[in-house]
Amino acid sequence: MDIPNILVIKEIKKNRMQAYPYQETGIDFLKQRNNACLWDEPGLGKSFQSLSAAKALGVKNAIIVCPASVRMVWKTECAKVGLTSQEITNPVHIKSGFNVVSYEGAAKMHDIFKRHKWDLIILDEAHYLKSHKARRTKSIYGDKCDTLGGIAENCLRIWTLTGTPMPNDPSELWATLHTLFPDALEKANGRLMTYWDFVNKYCKTKNNGFGVQIIGGKNLSDLRDRIRGRALRRKKDEVLKDLPPIRYEVLPLKGELKNIPSDENELIKEALDQAEPLDYLKKIGTHVASLRKITGLAKVDSVIKWVKESPFEKVVLFAHHKAVIEKLRELEGSVYVDGSCSQSQREQAVKDFQEGDAKVFIGQIQAAGTGLTLTAANVLLFVEASWTPAENRQAADRIHRIGQTDSCLVYFAMIPDSIDENIINVVKRKTATYKELGL
Repeated sequence: MDIPNILVIKEIKKNRMQAYPYQETGIDFLKQRNNACLWDEPGLGKSFQSLSAAKALGVKNAIIVCPASVRMVWKTECAKVGLTSQEITNPVHIKSGFNVVSYEGAAKMHDIFKRHKWDLIILDEAHYLKSHKARRTKSIYGDKCDTLGGIAENCLRIWTLTGTPMPNDPSELWATLHTLFPDALEKANGRLMTYWDFVNKYCKTKNNGFGVQIIGGKNLSDLRDRIRGRALRRKKDEVLKDLPPIRYEVLPLKGELKNIPSDENELIKEALDQAEPLDYLKKIGTHVASLRKITGLAKVDSVIKWVKESPFEKVVLFAHHKAVIEKLRELEGSVYVDGSCSQSQREQAVKDFQEGDAKVFIGQIQAAGTGLTLTAANVLLFVEASWTPAENRQAADRIHRIGQTDSCLVYFAMIPDSIDENIINVVKRKTATYKELGL
């Protein structure tokens, strides 16, 4: 779909980010180290810190390895700091600049990436490499987690980013520490700890009849001493003073937009050229209803994947169309509120999310955008946003209200290089402006 992206370019320029004080510390930490681990809690801007550090160092050729669902997010983050990037799904796409590839893609194209010299490799959600036996770990770290034979062997710098460095137990740190900081694993005799040396020293184990099972950690103060200076981790409650109470970001996701009548495309283009594009879009709403539904449905598969791969403990999703909500309900551990729910069903859904095990709350904007408290989450994603900024603001206030102790992050899902991108950028900007003015 060939649509002018004037609004998108303006939005990217407008959103070039300024670092918060704690982020400046993180940027300096990375700049000063060839190998480093940035393990800030989710939502504190690890991607921005790493890219800012890379730009400051003059990095020209880099690999960014990340979950498939956030490849587009990384491309957007690169643009925000003025870096050129490309998504790699085929070896022919590899070139100078920042090459964004999934962990699966990196494993498949391992031999191709190895042939090049790289200034930097950034490993996002680096806990994906927690198993030293996994193919993707070996393809990046090498068969013995010493870089030899892995993509990392030809990388001058290796930076790992994750908010959950050891999702289950300390053994999951061995592969990264052995690869990046072998000196941190030296034993008294000068030899390096093997995986089982590490497990025996830092993990509680038991024999369950089928083999050794890790059930916890031990000697963790010694492990902290070995990691100190090599890994940086900040928690939200430590940096809240630096953060605004609520932030709005665009989340680029894949989706196929087909079967949209050409006359509707023309109407939307005209609307986006108006001084108040959202007002004009609402006036022609009956003519663009099909676009909104097609766009919402096109995002669902990518949203589901993003939720499954995201590091956030709980997430709120808002949408408009019933068909979109029904597809989102495929997410395990989700509850929902739409116009068909009774008062008792609404209350139970909120209780399950606020106090229970439900990980995802799915709300229809008109039915759940007011009156509910969803402060168990501090992350909200508009799968479909309202074209009325006040409705988005009210919905965002479900997580940003009394009882919330964390800074809140609100995403607008959009499909890049489409009319959806242009509309969402306008909606996001106006929603944020309303909030800043206290309206």
